[in-house]
Amino acid sequence: GTGSADGLLAAAIKGRQITTLGLEGGALVLRFSACDEESSSIEEIRVVHNGTSVSDGLWHRAKAVRDGTSGLLIVDDGPAITRQSVQLRRPRTPAALATSSEQDGLYVGGMPPSLLAARTPYGRGIRGCIADLVLNQDHRIRLEEAEREGDEEEEVEECDAA
Repeated sequence: GTGSADGLLAAAIKGRQITTLGLEGGALVLRFSACDEESSSIEEIRVVHNGTSVSDGLWHRAKAVRDGTSGLLIVDDGPAITRQSVQLRRPRTPAALATSSEQDGLYVGGMPPSLLAARTPYGRGIRGCIADLVLNQDHRIRLEEAEREGDEEEEVEECDAA
């Protein structure tokens, strides 16, 4: 559960492609990029689930699916939301166009501040708990307390689901 109204829940980065799941004004938002390797612009697809606020301090179950240029969100076994908006935007910094494999990976709860600012619309990770994280329907991610390089202020801990 979380009391945060805004923040990054999770991000997956591979080259110039990024998929984020975050909170914006208490609503769950799935964003993903569709980048042309030759272009300096990024086409961003955004799916917003604003029917249920998830920043109420209670536990919620969310399902986010990206399939190519389509995405859907389901919160608490409610209806699937597939509405999308597409924005063409220029990256805020040259780092957003970087293709360094050092950035590739899965980030849960937040990411290094420089990468967060360059690659996402979020100012910080969430304040709260994430539990039972499953990728590709069958790969359970074990979240353990870990210190992350360059981010001593925050810790990620696995929470007991209520």
